[in-house]
Amino acid sequence: MRPALLGLVAVWFFWGINWPIWRYSLRDTGGVEFIALRAVVCSAILLVLMLALRRSLIPRPLGPIVLMSLLQGVGMNGLSMLAVADSGATKATIFAYTMPFWTVLFARVVLNEEIKPRHWIAMAAGAIGLGIVAAAGGSRLADLGAAFAVAGAICWALGTVIWKWTIERYDVDPMTMVTWQNIFSILPLGIGALSLHEAPMHWTPWLAFAFSYNVLVTAVFAWFLWYWVLERLPAVTAGMSSLAIPVVSILTSYVFVGEHPTAPQWAGMAAMLISLAVVTLPAIGGNGRRPAAHQPVA
Repeated sequence: MRPALLGLVAVWFFWGINWPIWRYSLRDTGGVEFIALRAVVCSAILLVLMLALRRSLIPRPLGPIVLMSLLQGVGMNGLSMLAVADSGATKATIFAYTMPFWTVLFARVVLNEEIKPRHWIAMAAGAIGLGIVAAAGGSRLADLGAAFAVAGAICWALGTVIWKWTIERYDVDPMTMVTWQNIFSILPLGIGALSLHEAPMHWTPWLAFAFSYNVLVTAVFAWFLWYWVLERLPAVTAGMSSLAIPVVSILTSYVFVGEHPTAPQWAGMAAMLISLAVVTLPAIGGNGRRPAAHQPVA
């Protein structure tokens, strides 16, 4: 099995299981407050790690890093947490993972990536699957949580394409990208948490576990892994493959939160898995090497 596929599978699991963890944690914390504090702790850990490894702390290239921080660190995370709080883990995940379709659109426009016939087939199967799951759960785009989730999906997709655009033009250290993505997220998320007047965090053993998981796994390790995978696969393929994450989320929501999938939702998940197989497996036939980065002509 190719390393890129193993990396994708790990990312699917790490991010998929985090949606029900978020949902369960909202009993003891405000959503944006949780994400803001996570950004602070992640930034501190990563800065210490970068100093210990003698990595450069200069955020280069500055423009793309700031933009990705706002889109993914603030937009995707903050909006997704609000979606979970409003609609629950299952419904929020369904609409959040319209992100593969946005990724295909942005990759075509920004990166001029080719959309192959198998991508169209995968998008059709994925759209059918998401539609079935959404309809079965009574979800509507007019719901506030759904709107938050779709907005977060657009932020994530655009951030993914910007990262791909950046590594094709610059020699970027993923650790630098993840570190500054958290640092630049602190102020906007902190302002958001204060503006929403969320209740103070009530520390419980579960919240401590959820916070630790978010810091160490979701916000640090999984992001490193995602950037590593994205260097080795086209943005269209990597983005479409994230359709596995709502399947993981729905199944783990059933286990941890008790949000029971219905028969139509099972059918929808099957369609999403078909989409996943169509778009992912043929792409693992490459040699898995990182494409050479290059500097733009001055």
